[in-house]
Amino acid sequence: ANDFFIVNGAGVTNHNVGATQTFNVNLGMVFQNSSSASNGPGLVIYNNSSSIAFADSSTAGSATITNNGDVEFNTLSGAGSATIANNAVVNFNDATSAGSAHITNASTATLTFNSTSSAGTATIANAALGTVTFNNTATAGSATITNAGTGVSIGFVIFNNSANAGSSIITNSGTAAIMFNNSSSAGSST
Repeated sequence: ANDFFIVNGAGVTNHNVGATQTFNVNLGMVFQNSSSASNGPGLVIYNNSSSIAFADSSTAGSATITNNGDVEFNTLSGAGSATIANNAVVNFNDATSAGSAHITNASTATLTFNSTSSAGTATIANAALGTVTFNNTATAGSATITNAGTGVSIGFVIFNNSANAGSSIITNSGTAAIMFNNSSSAGSST
C-alpha cells in the first residue's frame, strides 16, 4: 500500500499565531518540490512514529518535530530553523543541511550526516548513549555541539572517511567521546 501523505508546492502554512496545527504521522509523510513543513508565523507540530522525508529543496522550516521513527533529509533539503527532538533516527543525505535547527539527540538515538551534508549553524545536544556521526565528506560546519556522557553511558560524536569538524564548537562533558577515523579531520573546530 502507498500510505504516504505527499506535500508539494508551498507546503504547510499556519497563519494563526494563537492556534497550533498538529500532525500525528503514523504512516509516512513526504515533503518535496521546495515545500515547507512550517511556512507561517503559527506553530506547526509533527509527532512522528513512522517516517518523514524531505526532498527536492524542501525544508522543515520552523516546525517542531518529535521523532520516534525515521526522518530523512535528501537532495538539497534542509532542517531550516526547526526544533527537532530525535528519539530514533535522523539522517542528512546528499547535499543537505541542518540549517539553524535546534536538534536534541536522545539516549540511543542516532543523528547521521552523510555524503556532502552539513550541520550548518545548528545547535545539537547529544545525550549520553546518543550518537552523532559524520560520514563521507560531511562536515559539522559552524554548528554548536554539546556531547554528554555519564560513567559507562557515553555519548559519541564520530567522524569517518573524509568528514571534518569544520569550524564547529564541540563541548564534551563527563565521559563523552569524540572520534576521528580514517582521514577525517578536526578542521578548525574548537
